[in-house]
Amino acid sequence: MNFVVDLLSYYQLYPTKIKQITKSLYKIEANGSTFALKKSSLTKETVPFFEQIYHIAFSKELVNFIPVYLTIHRKLYLEYGEAIYYLTPWFETKQQKNRYGPIFQVLGKIHYETKQVSTISNKELIISFQSYQTACQKQYKKLESFIAIFEEKRYMAPFELQVCTQFHHMEQLFKKIDQYLERLIEAIEKEHKWSYSLCHGDFHDNHVLQTPESLYVINWEQASFSHPMIDIVSYYKQACSHYSIDEEALLGAFHLYMEKNELQLNELYYILIYLLDPKDYMQVVESYLLDYNTNQLELIMGIERIFRVLLFGLKWEQLFHEYRNQDEEIDETTKSTSDEKQ
Repeated sequence: MNFVVDLLSYYQLYPTKIKQITKSLYKIEANGSTFALKKSSLTKETVPFFEQIYHIAFSKELVNFIPVYLTIHRKLYLEYGEAIYYLTPWFETKQQKNRYGPIFQVLGKIHYETKQVSTISNKELIISFQSYQTACQKQYKKLESFIAIFEEKRYMAPFELQVCTQFHHMEQLFKKIDQYLERLIEAIEKEHKWSYSLCHGDFHDNHVLQTPESLYVINWEQASFSHPMIDIVSYYKQACSHYSIDEEALLGAFHLYMEKNELQLNELYYILIYLLDPKDYMQVVESYLLDYNTNQLELIMGIERIFRVLLFGLKWEQLFHEYRNQDEEIDETTKSTSDEKQ
């Protein structure tokens, strides 16, 4: 632990207790307070952006960013060997029962306050989604052929039976994703602007600290300016991979996000399509066909986690329709008002 003492000297901290929590996290008691020393995944190439996002957070008064202490040389980080470390407060947290609402409110605020709108090349984006649509159509045909192989067997393995049982939902999902890709492409043809926000890049419960007084988002090491869908879908996928989630509360929390950062219809299509993305599901099925000796229990548990996310996507579709109907009502009202003026 001597190197930790050396690092803390750059903050003029003199530890009375050092506890290693994980291979990259230390809990420090020093100078009458408690701190977290993090060995980051930052590199010399990525650390300038890490500094930049904290300057953005400070300038926009984004109080939900976990504070990072400055060294005596007024830097946000320390280099030790080939690793980069930074120091934050240590917060004792307890998972809140109604955690989804505050999390989505904070995420919406961060995305809104850092939003940038730019003109995009519709042609490139459309080609990208058309390629993805073609890939999904091919995946569907593959899945049909896999089901045919399984059903020809007199006795199916448990994993094969699981996939056959889920096929009705997957068939529905493939049809829906094809329809929504068509609509998204139509929407992009009409819209030349696209919004980008500061996105966390690895947003899930382990990177959110909730205290009775506040909520902090930690570990901004993978951050980038991207579409908000990145963080929203990342959180949904992590949350839905567990059995214990309150789906109704999780769905309802999106309204709170929209109050802070209202997304356009084409952006909602974007979220829905990525929630319905069958890539992970198909990878598990294809890996099984390459090696029939793979542990059946592990396969079933793995594909069940992915399937829960896809089912959540089908439920999120109802939420999407609510916003689409609202959007159409607004367009109709605007058109009627315009006609009356004429």
